[in-house]
Amino acid sequence: METNGGNQASTQTRESSLPTGEIVVVREPTINPISTEVAMDQNPSSDLESQTDDCDPCLQTSSYYFKVAIILVCFYLGVGVVCFYLVRHQFDGDKTNGVLDAFYFTVILMTSVGYGELTPNSTLSLLFAILFAMVGILLTGAMWSLIAEMFLAPRRKIVLDASKTNKEKVESSTMTIKKCSVKVMAVWLVVFLAIGIVVLVTLEDLKFIDAFYCINATLISVGCDKCFLTKGGRVFALFWMLQGMGLISCILFTFMELCVQKRQSWLVKKILGRTMTLADLVPADLDGDGDILLAEYILFMLNEMEKVTRKDVEPIIEEYQACRHDEGVLRSLQLSLSLRLN
Repeated sequence: METNGGNQASTQTRESSLPTGEIVVVREPTINPISTEVAMDQNPSSDLESQTDDCDPCLQTSSYYFKVAIILVCFYLGVGVVCFYLVRHQFDGDKTNGVLDAFYFTVILMTSVGYGELTPNSTLSLLFAILFAMVGILLTGAMWSLIAEMFLAPRRKIVLDASKTNKEKVESSTMTIKKCSVKVMAVWLVVFLAIGIVVLVTLEDLKFIDAFYCINATLISVGCDKCFLTKGGRVFALFWMLQGMGLISCILFTFMELCVQKRQSWLVKKILGRTMTLADLVPADLDGDGDILLAEYILFMLNEMEKVTRKDVEPIIEEYQACRHDEGVLRSLQLSLSLRLN
């Protein structure tokens, strides 16, 4: 007890001897790493189960919204087929079957491909085409974003499981998994292109270069003049276009997420590797009292790393200021009284 008292007295003496106005990083009590490791060894699965439980609701929510999106897409396709079948005589171009052509044109609008085999030639058919094109793009974007999220959710769970055994390699493992996902989807894309080329060459009697151009124009939503003119080709196109757009969406989503994570990782290394100066630490003093607490320093570093922004922190600070009183700290008794009053 005397030793602790002596340490506190010496700490107070050193703090009082500092010039006023200087910014001092105050070290708050830390957790003993040895005791932490012992506690984790005694119950190694508790943290893992909590993170797994946090991951499962996200996956269940995505699955629920994905089912809703599937129902909306089916409803959209059904209404589109009925509407365009009723105005099938108001279209110009290469026609095969009324129902098939209506289904085919609805999928074309939904995927925003823009083929020229069928074109509306009346006011009513043009209005239908505009309406279904706008709604179809929104539905397609929402559905494929959910597919991409569901595709990446199991991989995030694998990373969370791996983080329990080797925390230092969590970030690199995440990057590796995403890179492998992009490579696997790129291989599937090549296979998908090859299947489309073979179908166009055999069913539509196109040359290889024309089939290759038509397939690529379809996947990137550019569209071309004539691709699928036969019944068999259009039946194949109904499923091929939807799956192709989904594959492209997953690749783009994963690639963009990988780029963002690489930039964020580079920024974190840059911030942690630089030498902090007094001018750099001035913004960390949130309350302007000349001292930088550990919590203030953590918030400052998170803001520098773009993990959080000041707009995210300010409402929390305002809530904290509203709960505390003249002492400058929030005690458990004050918190309980504040909650009762509210």
